[in-house]
Amino acid sequence: MGEHIYFRAEWTPGIGDPTFMGWFTVFAYLVATFLAFRRMIQEYTAEVCCWQAWKVFGLVLLFLAINKQLDLQTWFAQMLRHHALEHGWYENRRFYQSLFIIGIIVFVPLVFASYIESIRSRFKDFSITLFGLSLLLVFVLLRASAFHNMDSLISQEYYGIRMNWVLELSGIGIVIFGILRGSRDRREASEWDTT
Repeated sequence: MGEHIYFRAEWTPGIGDPTFMGWFTVFAYLVATFLAFRRMIQEYTAEVCCWQAWKVFGLVLLFLAINKQLDLQTWFAQMLRHHALEHGWYENRRFYQSLFIIGIIVFVPLVFASYIESIRSRFKDFSITLFGLSLLLVFVLLRASAFHNMDSLISQEYYGIRMNWVLELSGIGIVIFGILRGSRDRREASEWDTT
């Protein structure tokens, strides 16, 4: 092993998942992105923190749509592997991968907790969307960790359905549901105010 480890699947720029499900997932991300930006426009006259929150959500979702086909987490994982080999800590990679995963589990909720503080007056509008977005970011970052057990888990198939499809599309579905529900609640509230 040691220095003479080579990787068969080198990352190159291009379409990472040209299958029907790959493009369907990109489409789902783009629908969620569109809905988030639409909410941003709808909220533009409301509190500044609210329409800016929708803008951030839209940009994150757009990045995840692009990342779905460019597969940037594979590039990131390969860069880490090469770095580990060059600097002699490849043999201890499990320890660093565990630290990375713990960091993700702590970091993502902390980032969103700080964000929640700025939108707390309207937290109900954002809670489901934040939950779904957290799941998506944890999913993508855990894939970037290149942890073999995670790769084994998400590549499992049941009746022709891969776990990574279920996990990623479930997260996107929660985001879309959260955006639509928040939009409906705001519309009902404004109709209530006018009556």
